[in-house]
Amino acid sequence: MGFTAQQIRHYFFYFWLFLAIILLFFLLNQNIKLGDKWSYDLDLSQVNTRDWYGAYPETRTTYIKDKYLQVLAEPLYWQIYLPKKYKTVLWRAKIINTNQQPVSIGLKQADGSWEMQEVKTDQFTLEFALKNALIKNNRLEFIMSLPEISTDKQIFIENINLEFNK
Repeated sequence: MGFTAQQIRHYFFYFWLFLAIILLFFLLNQNIKLGDKWSYDLDLSQVNTRDWYGAYPETRTTYIKDKYLQVLAEPLYWQIYLPKKYKTVLWRAKIINTNQQPVSIGLKQADGSWEMQEVKTDQFTLEFALKNALIKNNRLEFIMSLPEISTDKQIFIENINLEFNK
């Protein structure tokens, strides 16, 4: 008893259909299944990427020596993509504050206000709760305030890392 051409076509059809369904489930699982943590290392040389936008306005910063983002004026803003719901975000950064001037980082709240936290050291970690944060189009908005910045008081940002936690 042999197989007819039509039976062979059916076997191949169902075999490829089975493989396509397995591949689809695999791809959906990879895109949907995010862990308890999600983090971004912001590339300060780029202003606009798929996952974040900033620092903006662009005229208030300049990128120097392939390493530092020099702050020329304040305030600076960042919009960060939030892939799903998290409870907190850790803002880790290293700055070079030549005159120890006050620096604050804030997260925009749903009521339009800013939850501001003062930066006390050059290398710091700030924690923001996302419970009352304004999430618009799956994006959070951050602000960096440097009220005493001037041409003789320089600030350089070396790196920024954001870690979202459940």
